Amino acid sequence: MQSAYVKSMNAVSKEEAMEWFYMWWQDGSNQTAIHGRRELRRMAKRFDFDPDEVIRSGETSMLDEDNDPIGGVYKWRTHND
Repeated sequence: MQSAYVKSMNAVSKEEAMEWFYMWWQDGSNQTAIHGRRELRRMAKRFDFDPDEVIRSGETSMLDEDNDPIGGVYKWRTHND
């Protein structure tokens, strides 16, 4: 029998796995759909953005060394959309 904690963690994991995020670049190249938070975190390490900001606020920008936007990531949809 599973504890309530394990059941709630399973439910969160399933819901999180159904989320989609979208990464875009200012020049229009390499538009990428990202499936789930695990993939989002992997892409954040690769492209140096804050995945927690995307999860919390729904979007983040990627800036160059001059603080100019070069791209971004936003929450695209969930399983309920």
